[in-house]
Amino acid sequence: NLEIANSITGVRLTDGAAVKFSGLSLVNNATGMEVNNAAPVISQSQIQGSSILGISNLTPATTVLATGNWWGNAAGPMDATGNPAGLGDTVSTGVAYSSWLTEIPLIDPSIKVAGNPAFTDQQTVTLELYCRNAVEYRVVEGTNFTGALFQPMAVTVPFSLSAGDGSKQISVQYRASTGN
Repeated sequence: NLEIANSITGVRLTDGAAVKFSGLSLVNNATGMEVNNAAPVISQSQIQGSSILGISNLTPATTVLATGNWWGNAAGPMDATGNPAGLGDTVSTGVAYSSWLTEIPLIDPSIKVAGNPAFTDQQTVTLELYCRNAVEYRVVEGTNFTGALFQPMAVTVPFSLSAGDGSKQISVQYRASTGN
C-alpha cells in the first residue's frame, strides 16, 4: 500500500504501465494520479483533496479503471459529463469510476502486542495500533464493543487484560473521519 500526500503529482504512470493498486492513498495533491498511455487498475483506495484532478488521463482512449474508490464525498467523483452531481475529486475523460465507495475505506488496520511476546505474565500489555486513515479506535477483550468508547487515534496504548491464566482475545475497531 502506498500513500502520497501534499505533492504536485501523486503518481505518474506512462508507457504501457499496467499497475494494480489497492489501498492506495492519494490525499491533498494537486493531481492525485496522472496517466499517459497506461492502463492502471485502482480499487479500495482513497483519492481526495486534489486541487486540480483526482485522476488525469492524458490518453482517454486507454481507460483507467478506478472503480470502488473513495473520492472525498459520498456523491462520488465530479465528472461534468458522467456524474455532474459528484462532490468528490474531479476526474478527466477516460476514467471509469463506477461503484464508488460512499465511505472512506479503512486502510491497513492492524493491532499487535508490543515486542510480539509469545506469552506474558503481566496483566497490562502495550498494544501497537495502526490504521493509515483512522481517527479513532476502541479496544476490548473478546468481541463485544458494547460500552467501549472510541478514543483519539494513538500509536501505542496500554491495555489491561482480565485476571487469570489462558489465552486472551483482543479486538480493535477503527473509525474514519466519515464515521465508518
